[in-house]
Amino acid sequence: MALVPAGHIPPGHPLGGLIAALPAARAFLSELRGYYNSRDSWNRLAHEHEQKELLRSAGGQTSHSSSSSMGRRKSRNKGSGGSSRGGRGMTPVNRADLGVRPPTYSIPTTVPRQVSNQVVWDVVKVNTVITTSSSSIVETNFYWSLNSHPSASSWIALYDQWCIPQFSCTFQCAYPEGASTSPGILYTAIDFDNATNLGSIAVLEDYSTCAAALLVAGQNTTRSVRPCVKGALGSANAAAMDRQWVDCAAPSVPWYAIRSIVAICGASYPISVVSTIWFAFRTQI
Repeated sequence: MALVPAGHIPPGHPLGGLIAALPAARAFLSELRGYYNSRDSWNRLAHEHEQKELLRSAGGQTSHSSSSSMGRRKSRNKGSGGSSRGGRGMTPVNRADLGVRPPTYSIPTTVPRQVSNQVVWDVVKVNTVITTSSSSIVETNFYWSLNSHPSASSWIALYDQWCIPQFSCTFQCAYPEGASTSPGILYTAIDFDNATNLGSIAVLEDYSTCAAALLVAGQNTTRSVRPCVKGALGSANAAAMDRQWVDCAAPSVPWYAIRSIVAICGASYPISVVSTIWFAFRTQI
């Protein structure tokens, strides 16, 4: 259809009505656009207002909660004597004890391929009492063998080899409380090849590992050693010094040693010594 200019549309032409309706359509569209613009502005304002109300509400609740929490804390502190630092003291915890885990019902899901090569451990404690003297030194040396184990015969029946990788001696003083006499000085040292009495503090002090401790009531000291055994070297018996497995057929082989001498003191009193011995066994029979 050919285009006809608006000013030259003949009467009764179909485009005449459409062109006549255009101003009304423009006015309607303009009004509709204004409505949507107004609605969007209102929604934006409502959203901003809502956000402000939420923030104000949250701030009021936080402040109220903090005030309530402070009030409760003050109330608790007041009820507990006014001190807030007593929690740690009132609820003591021994972390070392909590490190010991309780047994469970679970059993191993795998087994070693060679049971005979497994090393089995056992720890034994032996108690000894040293009685000090007011007239002479008291020398006590500590060395252990498989015979020192209270169940040695049972282990010998189960395993073919044994050793003592380590042992410790803890000296606990029982010096009387409030005593006026001078306590004895304890001298200790490590010796890897001998435990024969030296008979002199001066000789023990020549050891590079010698240490002195003044043990009064409630004090203790511990010495530890990775001991050695002595074997034959060439034609000389007990001339070699080594750390090695020992046949269970020789349970009396000694492992050396922790030396101790208590100097002369003003009174006679006991010193308790707890020896902790780590035994190891292998080659199951």
